[in-house]
Amino acid sequence: MSAEGAKNEQHLLPIKVEQMWAYDLTELILCRHLRIHSGEKLFVCETCGKAFSDRSNFLVHCSRHHGGEERFKCDICGAVVCERRSLERHQRKHSGSGNPFVCDVCEKCFFDKRDIAKHLKTHMSERPFVCVVCGKGFLEKRKLVRHHQRVRFCRKPLKCDICGKLFGSGGSLQKHIRTHR
Repeated sequence: MSAEGAKNEQHLLPIKVEQMWAYDLTELILCRHLRIHSGEKLFVCETCGKAFSDRSNFLVHCSRHHGGEERFKCDICGAVVCERRSLERHQRKHSGSGNPFVCDVCEKCFFDKRDIAKHLKTHMSERPFVCVVCGKGFLEKRKLVRHHQRVRFCRKPLKCDICGKLFGSGGSLQKHIRTHR
């Protein structure tokens, strides 16, 4: 090989390595993304058993819930929280103390205004976060994300041509159609 050829080859080597690194990174990102849809959770917390599809979420969980910082433990059920006020809010659920917030629709009681605010959304008909595959609507984006993680083969529901009822599988639809005969 000529001196000039060797010089050119040395110049190309870092580019090849860099391209390979980019490919490996792209593959890593794709694999991580696919785990979201498959529901595969490779990272399991040894302390509480909670599982994660993404390593960074696993590490945040371990740090936040099982790290060396001061924790506050409920004497009644053993739940551990990060802040004293969270423990106080949690313990109100056990004691029933405080002014309960009552849902006007279903009369369910809550001891925290944030909990009743979240609950009231369940009575709303508008569900702005919609699965593009099956059409199911959700009140919160995180619930849609969880739907995608848990429902491995999400698909559009099958509709009965006679009454319009929706079914998740062809077998269920066929069984239903027989009821119209």
